[in-house]
Amino acid sequence: MGGVTGVAKSDKDLSANNNYQLLACAHLLGVYFHQNFLKKYPQGKSITLTTREREVLLWAAEGKTDEVVAAILNISNNTVRFHWKNIFTKLDTNGRAYAVARALRLGLICPARIDPLPTKSGSY
Repeated sequence: MGGVTGVAKSDKDLSANNNYQLLACAHLLGVYFHQNFLKKYPQGKSITLTTREREVLLWAAEGKTDEVVAAILNISNNTVRFHWKNIFTKLDTNGRAYAVARALRLGLICPARIDPLPTKSGSY
């Protein structure tokens, strides 16, 4: 599931009242999309991955193939595919890239190569 929305204003009237209305509409639109997103993942439903499933996802996020993941984890290719099957079921996905993206978005994994967000001052 994915979606994008945008807000644009073409007139050059920068009065406070018009800006307030635009911001209020943008906020309402954001809340609407957020609520619809939450319907897909009810609060009572939590996704739990095993340690091995997280490892498979993390190595995939680093760009490793199943064969390389199997060698790194000292397991067979069939075992890696077994973990992918479980990951796809738990994350409701049908592709490796989509599963990695969803796990990242849900905070289930955090690859080492991803830097933390900068602070307001721009430093890390």
